[in-house]
Amino acid sequence: MFNKIIYQTAIQKAAKNNDIEVIYVLLLSEDKIHDKFFKDNTHLKQISIPSSVTSIEYSAFWRCSSLAQISIPLSVTSIGDYAFNECRLLTQISIPSSVTSIGSCAFNECSSLTQISIPSSVTSIEGNPFASCPKLDQITIVPLSEKRIEYIEDK
Repeated sequence: MFNKIIYQTAIQKAAKNNDIEVIYVLLLSEDKIHDKFFKDNTHLKQISIPSSVTSIEYSAFWRCSSLAQISIPLSVTSIGDYAFNECRLLTQISIPSSVTSIGSCAFNECSSLTQISIPSSVTSIEGNPFASCPKLDQITIVPLSEKRIEYIEDK
């Protein structure tokens, strides 16, 4: 058993040094990126999430103002509310075909986001997932005819 505070401190230190390899190794023991785990981290520039992770929780990367690149593996099935809120340097994101739900305001205020691709596996999209994304000019749902979205919250 490990001390969670020491563990989170190690990840935060690795993120501050932008040591993505260390972050990757430390996250291998996790099945989710917990609520507010990287919140307000201004040093994290890119991250490759390991395949052990199945969920990106509430506000996991909120206000990671330097985050420009993220790789989400096929193991991830849900992207929580506000998960990438205010990640203002993200220009594009590819949601893997394993994801079934996208939370409310998941990409809110990602002001550099220009395109996003939503796979047919997504059956639930909560309210305003792309609010305040002024440069977003392309949302692709692939393949559109194969499966429809069962729930889109109207807000």
